[in-house]
Amino acid sequence: VIELETVDLPYGETPFTSLELAASAKQWGNDLLAWNIGIDWINDLPRYTFASNDFTVKNIGTEPIDPRYMPLKITLRGSFASYVQIINGTTGDAFRLNRGLSTSDTLVLDGVSYLLNGQSVTGQTKNKLIKLAKGDNRFIVSGGTVHSISIETPFYFIQ
Repeated sequence: VIELETVDLPYGETPFTSLELAASAKQWGNDLLAWNIGIDWINDLPRYTFASNDFTVKNIGTEPIDPRYMPLKITLRGSFASYVQIINGTTGDAFRLNRGLSTSDTLVLDGVSYLLNGQSVTGQTKNKLIKLAKGDNRFIVSGGTVHSISIETPFYFIQ
């Protein structure tokens, strides 16, 4: 029996994030994830790190992820001439940074904070949050070439 205590959100939270799940796939096999908590688990391990401008992220929880209330971190490295736009085509959310990135830059969307190389760039953005719907979320990044992008979040469920 797993006992849960909620403080702020009425959801249970996985003891791992998306990146921890991908890094320790053997440890978090299907048997360990079959906790009867409603996680939408599949036989193939979902990916949360990409080197493409078009990719799909799977939210294996039963609840959408809203970065105003839940941890969600998107880390992007790439080459972008004058702007970066990240669109979650599933939710319709679109983030835009109105400046370019060089290959040595790191853009981080961490909850409601937008950082470029550790410095706030909120004033140079469209200031729109990217959320994750339950299930598959199709992302498109425009304005240049993605070298790497990762999505890190725990997953949430109601039992």
